[in-house]
Amino acid sequence: SSNYEENWTQFTIPKKNNGLDQCNRFVVNYTQNQVSQNESLGFCYAHNFDSTQKERCSDNNFIYRDKEVTIANEFNIYCEDEWKLTLVGTIGNVGQFVGIPLGGFISDRYGRRTALAYGGFFSALLGLLRSFTPSYASFLIFEFLDNIASSPMYSVCFILGIELVGPKRRVMACSLITIFYAIGEVALGLVAKYYQNWRVILRIVYIPAIVFITYIWILPESIRWLMSQAKEEDAKNILQRAARVNKRKLSNGSLDKLILSNRVKLATATGGRFPIIESFKKLTWRIINCSFCWIIVVLVYYGISLNAVLLDGNKYNNFIFIALIEIPGFFLPLIIMPRFGRRYSLCGTMLLSGLCCLITTFLPSDQFVWRFILFLIC
Repeated sequence: SSNYEENWTQFTIPKKNNGLDQCNRFVVNYTQNQVSQNESLGFCYAHNFDSTQKERCSDNNFIYRDKEVTIANEFNIYCEDEWKLTLVGTIGNVGQFVGIPLGGFISDRYGRRTALAYGGFFSALLGLLRSFTPSYASFLIFEFLDNIASSPMYSVCFILGIELVGPKRRVMACSLITIFYAIGEVALGLVAKYYQNWRVILRIVYIPAIVFITYIWILPESIRWLMSQAKEEDAKNILQRAARVNKRKLSNGSLDKLILSNRVKLATATGGRFPIIESFKKLTWRIINCSFCWIIVVLVYYGISLNAVLLDGNKYNNFIFIALIEIPGFFLPLIIMPRFGRRYSLCGTMLLSGLCCLITTFLPSDQFVWRFILFLIC
């Protein structure tokens, strides 16, 4: 049996939440004089503990179930300090709250390529510095700064990819882009499984991101952004190069027509600014609805992904399975959206996910297989 389920735990460790208290023990009244001739020194006996009094385990007496090195056991974060672990995620989200609009401004002002290259590069540097942090406070600081730098990257990559394809191929492009998000999660799970040290994991994950700085020279800028900035020659050169790579013919007349149309749009634009207030007036309910759906989806997605490690079985494998099941899910829109449209597809998938999550709460704990299947469907 497990070392944490021996008979002696019944009179040495208090019960808490249908389990053993992980932070306290019964007060020891064990002395040399209390050892009878039939008892061995160093063994636990019920009369050596006072079950009416509890005391906190000393910091040096904690034994961790896994051999992994985390910020919890390295910075002594446990028991009454466990809220500090939650604070890490909160600080990260605050960093995203700052970084996403900042990244949007940089992306619109200086270009998608610039935002992506420098965001990825600075995120890599901050992530590597975080792996050398000597304290919890410094870890939080770099967590905050890293999220500011890295949070815009997903949306910038998404926009840059979508702007390269036409309306008919956007669903396919979205699916292909998001697949690599799941592949990255699988890679992270594998790295964490075989290198169970948070400092090593950060270095393995962030070192490859240094190459983002090379995007300044090797990645073409968004054509739509170039056109919006009246950089027509640059946009024209990129289109011609794309035509050569894809072995397509692109006439000068088509390019001239595109440039002329763009000049008309720029000339009729309201001071070169998008009428945000006007758009809110026309799309108020749609914006509210989409924002609400996005909040719910994020809560469910991260709730399931993060809680995958709490399921029975190997927590690393569970996390990897959760990431792998996302891949067929990303192809699902290609099947259902052309047939049912965006609105019914969104409602149907959200209802199915909610129903599976609800059923999971009523299944007994010994039904691991069914709980895991429903968990994957969610």
